[in-house]
Amino acid sequence: DISAGKGNGAPFTELRCSAYRLIRELCDTCGPVSAMNVCAKEILTFIEQDITPSSDIITLNVTAASKHEKGSKGNKKGGKNFFDASGTQRGKNLARSDFDVCYEALSALKAMFANLGPLIPEHFHMRIQTVIVTLCLTVQASFESKSTAFNDSRVRRALFENLVALCLDPGSKWSPKLAVAIEILRAGSGDPNRDVAS
Repeated sequence: DISAGKGNGAPFTELRCSAYRLIRELCDTCGPVSAMNVCAKEILTFIEQDITPSSDIITLNVTAASKHEKGSKGNKKGGKNFFDASGTQRGKNLARSDFDVCYEALSALKAMFANLGPLIPEHFHMRIQTVIVTLCLTVQASFESKSTAFNDSRVRRALFENLVALCLDPGSKWSPKLAVAIEILRAGSGDPNRDVAS
């Protein structure tokens, strides 16, 4: 079981992380010669799936918290711990594997657009831009939530770095609106984590 080393969350966690690291290294080292743009559709589809918060994990956490809240005052406290990914071991494992895959997927995405941006079809620029901008706005509106991978500061930083990479991509006719990007990055400077805020 190749996911055994990373908890009981998403299947093939380590394999997916390794694949994203390989894509990142190829893009950073070989640039256009890596030909990652040839299979951009497949790669970006997987990346989009892995950077979008998983509704089943969110539902699991909220449901578990609700069950605790139906009990005594002491149980309410236990529910809060689980929602913070600091309660049961299963809750920890789900969150940790989610963090790792999301971070590696965002790193691979940044490398692709930074090194192969002009070679990636325009409709993928529009699609990824929509996903990244929406995630940035959603995370900033509710990053106090502990139910997604974006609770991890390195994942939030990687998300904002992707927004910058999309803005700086000279080959895109559909780069994010500068005013929107500036507002998102300005709000990001207020992140409680210094690495994200910088």
